[in-house]
Amino acid sequence: MELSHLRSLNSFGVSRLMPPLQDLQVLRVLDLEDYPEENGQGLYNYLENIGCLLHLRYLALSWIEKLPVQIGKLEFLQTLDLLGTNIEELPETLIQLKRLIRLVGNGLRLPGGFCQMEALQELWDVDVGICSINFVEDLQNLKQLRALGVHFYWLQSGYSKIGLRALASSLCNMGEHNLRYLQISNDTKHGDIDCLVDSWCGPQRSLECFVLGGSYDWFPRLPKWSNPSFSELTNLQCNVELMEKEDLDMLGELPALLVLELIVEKTPKDGLRVGQIGFSCLTCLVFYDIYGPGLMFEEYAMPKLEKLYLGLSAYSAYNAYGGFGLGIRHLSSLNLYSISVGIERKCKYVPETKAAAMSIINNEFKSLPHPPKVEFTIIHVYGDLVVSIFAHVSLTT
Repeated sequence: MELSHLRSLNSFGVSRLMPPLQDLQVLRVLDLEDYPEENGQGLYNYLENIGCLLHLRYLALSWIEKLPVQIGKLEFLQTLDLLGTNIEELPETLIQLKRLIRLVGNGLRLPGGFCQMEALQELWDVDVGICSINFVEDLQNLKQLRALGVHFYWLQSGYSKIGLRALASSLCNMGEHNLRYLQISNDTKHGDIDCLVDSWCGPQRSLECFVLGGSYDWFPRLPKWSNPSFSELTNLQCNVELMEKEDLDMLGELPALLVLELIVEKTPKDGLRVGQIGFSCLTCLVFYDIYGPGLMFEEYAMPKLEKLYLGLSAYSAYNAYGGFGLGIRHLSSLNLYSISVGIERKCKYVPETKAAAMSIINNEFKSLPHPPKVEFTIIHVYGDLVVSIFAHVSLTT
């Protein structure tokens, strides 16, 4: 085949049929995300001459563990997608990519001077603990950045509380300009990470989506931000150890909030109540409090809420609210209600939980003009371990 004029090349699980890069001089798109896993070293060898693709705009890779230094020759490259790779450390030549707009990967270690990539708008996901000591300074010079994901996998590089506060200050300043999406993830049990939340401050007028949490560890609490600073925030996701009434009230004051996802480890024993003040725009709420009582909704609460996903403990809900009613009848705009009930050994109501809960739920929705679809799940909880799901019912009341 004559491939000299080829503009786009995608690989679907094949490696032997790949044409030499030298034959693809005008290639714009090279997508190798589906390259065979068993031939990762072969892919690296294949990319050794990637510097000859002078017109390349888009590059997506898989399985390899490092980038060839020739990557710096791709002066027109706009997207570098490393999500399917095992790459962590990036070569020094990367900073030569002045037109790069999107750089995504898993736990990336950026070279010093990455601020020279001034066109960057999306940067994801950076392991802060292993980046250069000038990381914060480089980061705040990326004036065009709109989406950023930073991750704390390890803090063994001597990151001090002063360094974390400087990072928080830098992120806050970026939120005043072009930053729209920010995720801060924590997978380390290093105690100093707490000061990152303590140092969080406004203003954040441009931020639209804020994700705070991690896969294996949670932040101790929500940042004590000032509501007017987050005037554009529409999506908030948090994994926090402790949620109190003051935190819920603060969230309710966010003027543009549409989607709220909260996974919490501890709430007050007497529960949390949502009143008629606050959450005026919220359309979707996820609140998983599988060891606590969940939420109680009072009259006129969350007038625009359409989707509600709740996780709670049967034992805690009975102690706090006396059952599973939770005031769902007050959510007049609801069209989907999904509830997951954790059953602990100490719960006296295990045999009756399913029938009682479904009866209460049906009675709750009788007064609503448009009864929502209901999903009901019961899960076994032993201490801190959720071991099995033994009942799931989906119905329309």
